[in-house]
Amino acid sequence: MAKHFVLAIYQLCLTLAALIHAQDQCNQVWSLVSSSFISIDCGLMDETSYKDETTGIHFNSDGKMPRIQVNSLEKQFWNVRSFPEGTRNCYTLYLLPRVNSNKCLVRARFMYGNYDGKDSLPKFDLYLGPNWWNSVEFENASSVTTKEIVQVATSDYIQICLVNTNNGTPFISILEIRVLNDGTYVSESIQLLERFDIGLQEGQNVKYPDDIYDRIWRPYNPNGWKQISTSLSVANGGPFSYGLISSGAITFYVYMYFAEIEKLLTNQTREFDVYVNGGLLQKNASVPFLGHGTLMYLSPEPETNIQIWMNRTNESTMSPILNGIEVYGRKTLDLPETDQNA
Repeated sequence: MAKHFVLAIYQLCLTLAALIHAQDQCNQVWSLVSSSFISIDCGLMDETSYKDETTGIHFNSDGKMPRIQVNSLEKQFWNVRSFPEGTRNCYTLYLLPRVNSNKCLVRARFMYGNYDGKDSLPKFDLYLGPNWWNSVEFENASSVTTKEIVQVATSDYIQICLVNTNNGTPFISILEIRVLNDGTYVSESIQLLERFDIGLQEGQNVKYPDDIYDRIWRPYNPNGWKQISTSLSVANGGPFSYGLISSGAITFYVYMYFAEIEKLLTNQTREFDVYVNGGLLQKNASVPFLGHGTLMYLSPEPETNIQIWMNRTNESTMSPILNGIEVYGRKTLDLPETDQNA
């Protein structure tokens, strides 16, 4: 198995309870989940739960609501849960009391697959309680759309809602919650924009158990960068660059991960300076053999793009390294969490 470097230090052993319901529909189902994760295969048929063969994660059904089967490679995408009735349909996931953390990764995934035979890509909105999270759109019928956010829970439950915007029937394939260590990321809501494992082979991804929080890492192999292992690249070429598709500026949170797995000779040195959007973030960065480190960049003001340069210092004989990178945007959730059915 290829080695992958991810920021994974603490494993939490927690118990979570999930209450799942659809608003504006008569169907309701209760499901108790005993695991460090909440993993819901929406529309799962013929069984109430199963263990994923690749990750070992246990997925549970969301009950006996209307469901449609879709042909897809990953089992979690074989079924979808559609909501043809009602404007707002919600999953309310109750988390039992936690001692060490109230920070959660919330992830919703969607694959249309022409499940309704209409050959018409829907568009609908996703909400966290009363707060708008994002719009769900699709490139084509077989593409997977993923929405992920790190949220600090302010109550004992998290509510995820699908809202009909009169552009097709809302549906969902997978809904997941992963409780994070309290020291992981900043203590505010941040929405994932990109997550890359630098040097990972094309067509592969990294998730649980290689990442204990089950974050999904995609490959990034820019032209001019030299791959020195299956999990490490040397930045001989241009910078890492990320630009927003939308025109609005946002506050970026960028996490850069570094690991040194090359045993350097006594006359070799790897040292570099890291710049973000023209400003110096870290001078004389270096990582000891088999060590690792993390740099975080926070936009001083809203920006529309991110460009990262890593320049070798005059004393360095080796090129800079970069192992992984995550790009988040600040997400303002002003309205307090309230149970819509209370």
